[in-house]
Amino acid sequence: MKKTLRIGHRGARAYALENTLLSFQKALDLGCDGIELDIHLSKDNKLVVIHDDTVDRTTKGTGLVKDFSLLSLQKLGIPSLDDVLILVDKRCMVNIEIKANFVFDILNTTIIEAVKNGWRYEQLLVSCFNHQALHQIRQLNKAICLGVLTETSIEEALGTAKQLDAFAVHPDYTLLNKTNCQLIQKAGFRVFPWTVNEPQDIANMKALGVTGIMSDYPDRIS
Repeated sequence: MKKTLRIGHRGARAYALENTLLSFQKALDLGCDGIELDIHLSKDNKLVVIHDDTVDRTTKGTGLVKDFSLLSLQKLGIPSLDDVLILVDKRCMVNIEIKANFVFDILNTTIIEAVKNGWRYEQLLVSCFNHQALHQIRQLNKAICLGVLTETSIEEALGTAKQLDAFAVHPDYTLLNKTNCQLIQKAGFRVFPWTVNEPQDIANMKALGVTGIMSDYPDRIS
């Protein structure tokens, strides 16, 4: 049986504060095959790693991410995407989820630079719930590996994946069954469900033959 890839959701979120260098290091220590993270844009147009559009929930600060400089965000414990790529250093895949508009050109430039420095495109997956954003990334660079996120419709996500010549479909795990999982894979796409934490749900996803599983507890995926 093919190995199910272990992807740490926002690092190893169950064990360290999400989307921090500590969380990503923990995911590496647990032997993850990939990490998932979220990006926003700072006031000075740098890509920063945080899920929300405010800093309130995960830091001691308050306010919108876009109103802080990179340096100010780093002082709050929010890393830049470059910080994370330096830490990971090609040791595993990095799934970059777009959480804000206007990141497209900067993200494309960052990925191109990373590839020049030894990363492979297959190691830098770009995903988004906003499929129009994925279309914009595709227009900029045909080589970027895209992941089509969905929490509503496998069929719609699969259609978008075909349009974009994407790399993977990322469904809410509760949408998956044997039939639609096989449909995605027969169309040539990887399947990365999220966020699968309970042992029984992990076992169910493995039984479906998914490519990899995103989890706050990546160590539960054997």
